[in-house]
Formats: sequence, structure tokens, C-alpha cells
Amino acid sequence: MSPIRMDLSQDGGSFEPLEAGQYTATIFEVVERIGNTSGKPYLNVTYKLPGQGNRRVWQALTLQPEHSGFIKEWLKGLGYTAEQLSGTLEFEPEEVLGMEVLLTLDKTKRVDNNEYQNNVVKVQKTGAGVSVGKKATSARW
Repeated sequence: MSPIRMDLSQDGGSFEPLEAGQYTATIFEVVERIGNTSGKPYLNVTYKLPGQGNRRVWQALTLQPEHSGFIKEWLKGLGYTAEQLSGTLEFEPEEVLGMEVLLTLDKTKRVDNNEYQNNVVKVQKTGAGVSVGKKATSARW
């Protein structure tokens, strides 16, 4: 394998958290993962913020039934109806990829290293458009 040459003489971009507030974003990726310590499934959502140099913000949403309020609130913000969110839902991540949303972010201090981070507080689909979701008889997760 050939060596990779990198110019590290310039100070690169910053990973400092954004200020708390609202940001236009696009849903870039939705992946189901398993928690390292819990062993339980969750959705990892990646948002791209074009107005911030295409920075990324991540959100983890548990898929545990006893904590379904978090995922319901997220899906409601994406345009899912109360009827779709009652009972069982078959969710296709591809339906929401590329969707433009308004993110509300906070900026909080982490307990493990005392540094600041952004958390997604609210997600709201912007504009008209994408029809999402369908009611199902069995859950995929």
C-alpha cells in the first residue's frame, strides 16, 4: 500500500458545538444500532446542516417500548399522524432521508469530560411534501 500524504500545516475546522438555537438541516442517515453497554437497539440519526458548512449533528433514539415517547415525538415532528403512531408502525428509514427539518439544539456540558456538546431537543419537518409512514400489523423493531 502506498503512503498517504497529508498537509497538516494548517489549523483545520472546529468541532466546537454550535450555539443553542434553531438550525435548518437535512436527514442524512438513519441507522439501527445496538447499544454497547445496554445491548438494546436504537436509531442513530445523522443530520447535515448546510448553513453551517455541512456540519453534522447526531441523535440517538431508543427503540425500547417503555421509552417509546421519544421516538413518537421524533416521528410526529417528521409528519407522522396520531393514527400512524398508535399501535404498531413499520418504519422505512429511506422515507425520511433527504427530508429538510428544523432542528432545535441545546448546548450542555458533558458530565464525563466537562466539555460542551449539542443535543437535539426538537425536530420539525419543514414545508410540504413527503408523505411518510404506514400502519402495519407487525413491528420491524
